[in-house]
Amino acid sequence: MIKKYGRYYADWTDSAGTRKRKSFATKKAAARFQTARRNESKSKKAPASAPSAPSAKRGPRRTSSITYQRTAQLPWRSPLSRGLSRPTKSPLFISNPWTVVARSAVYENEWIRVDHHEVLGPAGGPGVYGTVHFKNQATGVVPIDEQGNVILVGQYRFPLGAYSWEIPEGGGPHSVSALESAQRELREECGLAANSWMEIVKMDLSNSVSDEHGTVFLAWQLSEVPAQPDATEELQVARVPFWEAVDRAKRGEIRDSMSVAALIRVALMALQGELPEPIARAIGLPVAG
Repeated sequence: MIKKYGRYYADWTDSAGTRKRKSFATKKAAARFQTARRNESKSKKAPASAPSAPSAKRGPRRTSSITYQRTAQLPWRSPLSRGLSRPTKSPLFISNPWTVVARSAVYENEWIRVDHHEVLGPAGGPGVYGTVHFKNQATGVVPIDEQGNVILVGQYRFPLGAYSWEIPEGGGPHSVSALESAQRELREECGLAANSWMEIVKMDLSNSVSDEHGTVFLAWQLSEVPAQPDATEELQVARVPFWEAVDRAKRGEIRDSMSVAALIRVALMALQGELPEPIARAIGLPVAG
């Protein structure tokens, strides 16, 4: 266990034999983590005991139209805990409770289509539902340079009527990989290319009204290339220390949803010892070895 920058770091080895380091606010918490890991390692070597019969109290209970189920009984884990796979079914309501009676497109352009639905809701009553179909997938990049700066892009967002600082992001055809679209956005908006890429988060961006989903990548080992901004964009590019960008997101100065989620995700990876070593070093984290 070591202490640096006011935090305590505990080393451990995962099931694949990879050496990792995790950050804690107190020495006691780091010690508890190390003890738990040692006990877990010992228990894996001991013969497994026969599973106990499930308790009748653990089943789901239903009140009105809401089903309650204990967390341990959920049939799927979060996407992040199983390699960022995108779940295709709801964890509880496997079947769709909505019935579409009629659908009509009320507006369409190159990027979106707005649909009006006549529906029967989950309770069986008639209703209407408006949805926005996105013809492209959203992509974003958290580019971090050797000095630990994240590259941010500033632009005026027409729907909000406000200026916004964000990670480099945009859209790409569903027929093209999210990584390829993200690489294009980094090149066009920032005039940068990256040798190393890592997918870090998938998102449904506004799932009550649209089907838009996005993928964000971490990028490092940056080099300059000619920028190719879109004709509809008037951009500023800034290099901001990574932890300052995280603080700006926490204060609400960075409000774009993909940017906030991506910055917090990278901060969480830093605290859990999951960042690639070059980035961990660049943003000031102690690195084992």
